[in-house]
Amino acid sequence: MKRIDNRLLRVCVFLCFFVSFNSIYSIASPEVRDYSKEYDLCLSKTPQLDNLAIHLCAERISVAVNKKITVALGYLRKVYAEIAPQDIDKLDKSQENWVVYRNSQCELAGNHIGSPMLSLCPMQKIFNA
Repeated sequence: MKRIDNRLLRVCVFLCFFVSFNSIYSIASPEVRDYSKEYDLCLSKTPQLDNLAIHLCAERISVAVNKKITVALGYLRKVYAEIAPQDIDKLDKSQENWVVYRNSQCELAGNHIGSPMLSLCPMQKIFNA
């Protein structure tokens, strides 16, 4: 039986740990926020529910969540630098591909549903990622 490479074992342990949390947000920050409730609260405070209100509230939440994603990716990059530096480029590329996918899906939704989806969809894709 071949001996398992120590780095490979560390990557496997890390990935099992990572998957068990079911979210990179919990790894990067212990703070758990209910962004859906924050979005609903933002909408409830607007005097008139229209496309602009939807855009402003969705954008506000998307900015906050994207900051957490950036922190989480920074954390993952540090971990990968220690245990699997050869995979950092793959991590970055997978994130870039996810953004392209998200933007394409949201553009398609915006074409069929209307302009509010151009703001709302990215926020929804982040929650459902």
